[in-house]
Amino acid sequence: MGDFATVYAPVRLFPGPAYLAPFARGAEIDARPEAARATVAWPDLRITLTGMREEVMAPHLRGLQAYVRSQGGSEALAIRVLSALSIFRLTIEPGFDPEHRAFDFVAGLTRATDGLCFFGGELYDGDGRPLLLNPAGGLVVPNAERVAARALVLVALAMRGLLDQNANTPHEHPAQVLRTRLISWLESWPELSAEAEPAELALLGAPIGTGRPQTAIDAVWRAEGAEVLLWALGARDQLVHDVQQHPYEMARECGVLGISRPCLLDHPALRSEADLKWQRRRLLAIHWRLVEQHLRPGPVPFLALPECGFAGEVDLERIPVAGGDLSIGGVPAFRADPMRVAIATAIASERHHAANWLIGVHPLYSRVVTPT
Repeated sequence: MGDFATVYAPVRLFPGPAYLAPFARGAEIDARPEAARATVAWPDLRITLTGMREEVMAPHLRGLQAYVRSQGGSEALAIRVLSALSIFRLTIEPGFDPEHRAFDFVAGLTRATDGLCFFGGELYDGDGRPLLLNPAGGLVVPNAERVAARALVLVALAMRGLLDQNANTPHEHPAQVLRTRLISWLESWPELSAEAEPAELALLGAPIGTGRPQTAIDAVWRAEGAEVLLWALGARDQLVHDVQQHPYEMARECGVLGISRPCLLDHPALRSEADLKWQRRRLLAIHWRLVEQHLRPGPVPFLALPECGFAGEVDLERIPVAGGDLSIGGVPAFRADPMRVAIATAIASERHHAANWLIGVHPLYSRVVTPT
């Protein structure tokens, strides 16, 4: 019969021979990406890799999510399983071997894709750590020090994104000078340099106007995630879902580009786990409502969501409403100006992203998913 395992990868690919070779040493590899099929064979062991068709992935992932919840898995893990963009079914014949070749292959593929592996009723990460059934397992939740550093990195990224507006204008040179100062400031504090991801450092280091315009735009929106992290650190009393603060104002408030160490890094403390989960549910509800308006325009009894069993319990108290629906600028969402709805949706997406990172959906901020 053999053994079976499934790898869930948050990247869209089917691996070729060069990709598989590092964790299939000594094996013959026959990979056919166009057929979504590969075999890795030793004289006494054979692993067949089959890619799942895209049209069946969504229901499969919903089923896995339901399984995670039914087994008492964390909400962060239940969310993370939905990040898979490729699913590989592995058939191992005659089964896992004493030399651990099959284990090394499965673990190597999981690790290389930053994915998850399902085997024997358990989900594992690329290091073989159980994430579901083992009480000591689970995903890592960022501590207060990381949250403070991440908030400052996001504000710095938003500033950098805005500087691209000065490309090919008389203000380009001052913007380049400010960008250089921004890099030097970030490098002055080890916590920030360690928290910034490679792509974020690349954007900060790129001269004004040389990158993809969308990358700069996305960076500006990261300020909305910083708002949630500042709230989590107690630096915000509340979040208003359709109101923004200019990134430059946030930077001044947080001490970005200051000559002294940012106060946010000194003895940071997070709100309680219950408070973080409470806020995440609210941000999910707002994001869901705005996505729903895009997909199926029309009125929604927003205040009735808790009674309708909306994805669990959610407290909507003090979220502005109009006519029973979510308010956008004092108007029910389904009647609001489409541009204002689009802006509110972008705000909601970034804030939902930050809230999911806070509960441990993925240790890398850029890898967090926000399903609604």
